[in-house]
Amino acid sequence: MKAILAATLLLGSCATQPAPDPQPSPGSDALDKIGKSQDKIDGRVAGALVAIEANAEKPAVVKSEAKLAQAYLPAPSEGDKAFALARAAAGDDKAYQAQMEYARKVLTKLTADWNDGEKRAAASAAEIQKLKGENAQLRADMIRIEKDSDRKIWTLTGAVLVVAGGLAMAFASIKKGAPLLLAGAFAGAVPYIIDSPWFAWIAGSTLAVAAGLLAWVAFDKARDTVNEPPSPEQS
Repeated sequence: MKAILAATLLLGSCATQPAPDPQPSPGSDALDKIGKSQDKIDGRVAGALVAIEANAEKPAVVKSEAKLAQAYLPAPSEGDKAFALARAAAGDDKAYQAQMEYARKVLTKLTADWNDGEKRAAASAAEIQKLKGENAQLRADMIRIEKDSDRKIWTLTGAVLVVAGGLAMAFASIKKGAPLLLAGAFAGAVPYIIDSPWFAWIAGSTLAVAAGLLAWVAFDKARDTVNEPPSPEQS
């Protein structure tokens, strides 16, 4: 909305209302795209007006260029058209000079508002990026705290199992205490295993070892049952 409004005012209106307050601008990328499109339209309209002035003695060219310029502009109101036709019929040079001065003032004000909108949009975009960075850091901190909490829980669990295993070995038997010791060591290592790039291999190996231990316990129990001496009743 730059020279296009000035051209519209020059050709068809002398309203004295101030330019409307600028609306909240969109994002800086969208604003840049809109600005470039509007600049292209402004250039086409301005070029058509230059062609009209240069070919003032060629009515056909003037008419064609005028229609081309109008194609880039919004349709004027009936009041604007009536005012422009009356101005043209009067042919008053002072009226034309007053209109051009008014148009320059409007264009200057509009350009300043546009530039201010671009600055505010850029500031908003920077603030949004800052907030995104802060949110990303907050999420990273939350993940870190969660991992630290999980690590402490696994470490405590491992310590409890190790103590229980030691007590079981001291007051019961190695067979009952050893699995608890192994479970405690595994629990303490879980946080580091999960964070390791070899997690899949470690998990698979652990399952294989667990299956082997289970098979060994079952075999040992069966062997003890077979080798158990017969009771006096059986003999």
